[in-house]
Amino acid sequence: LEVGSFVLLAALISSLSETQMAADQIALQVCQFSFLPAYAVSEAASVLAGQAVGARRDDLVLPVAHLCLRVAGAYTLACSLVFVGFGRLIAAGFTGDAALATTAVHLLYVAAVFQTFDGANIAARSILRGVGDVRFAAVVGVVTAWVMTPPLAWLLGWRAGLGAFGGWLGLCGECVIGALVLWHRLERGRWRAVARATRPVEERLVA
Repeated sequence: LEVGSFVLLAALISSLSETQMAADQIALQVCQFSFLPAYAVSEAASVLAGQAVGARRDDLVLPVAHLCLRVAGAYTLACSLVFVGFGRLIAAGFTGDAALATTAVHLLYVAAVFQTFDGANIAARSILRGVGDVRFAAVVGVVTAWVMTPPLAWLLGWRAGLGAFGGWLGLCGECVIGALVLWHRLERGRWRAVARATRPVEERLVA
């Protein structure tokens, strides 16, 4: 369901023009350098969080989450600075078309804004999955994807004439809202009841 939102975004952008679609693809390729390492770190943190719950050390979950946020956030922040400082040089490595390069640079600027939030989003979602709070993380991901990205892509990209830039603003909103909601869940400890439910019945009775 979440991927479906992203597919619809790509369809909306591709229907605008070849330049808009090409710029979207360039920016997506560049963003992989920040997304995939942050995802890898978050998956490792998910394992550690799950081990902490299994060892009945729920007190270790938040320290693991905060460490994951610092590592993934530092990497995505560094990538954001690169996008801002070297966006035109990066785009020039993909195309010699001035109009296409300019459009791609604008998308990289949007990516620079949401990259750090995306790292926080990925980290929180992975930690929640690791402790067993899978349903909440999935629902937040699906709802934020469909509420923010396709509607804003249509409203800002089509109606306001911003093109792919409008669609990427929707992605930015999705990442920011998702990160805030998921981290609120983590910090407030509302995952603890779900984590306890993953343990054997006799351990839950003792707790």
